[in-house]
Amino acid sequence: MEPTTSAMSYFTGMDGFIWFVGIVEKKVDDPLRLNRCKVRIIGWHEFDTTILPTDDLPWALPLLPLTHSRNTLDIREGDWVVGFFLDAQLGQQPIIFGKLPAYPSDTNVGSQG
Repeated sequence: MEPTTSAMSYFTGMDGFIWFVGIVEKKVDDPLRLNRCKVRIIGWHEFDTTILPTDDLPWALPLLPLTHSRNTLDIREGDWVVGFFLDAQLGQQPIIFGKLPAYPSDTNVGSQG
């Protein structure tokens, strides 16, 4: 059975795979307690936090392996992460599948995310 044209436009993998690199800005206070975090996605989100505050970023859901025994994740604020959008071009359902660990820096970016 072939998928319909309308079904294909919302099926991950049929409408283009959009991956991203972003910076974790907030990891605490996930109201659903799913270890989601707020990620500012490079090239997708405005980096000026006065224009797009951290709280207005969509929650990014971590992709955990099936062998993961607990719903915990070793991601910290400041870590760079790699992921994809589950909803493709809409860009409102980010999924994180990897990270590039952060290292301490003396750089002060001020109002920049």
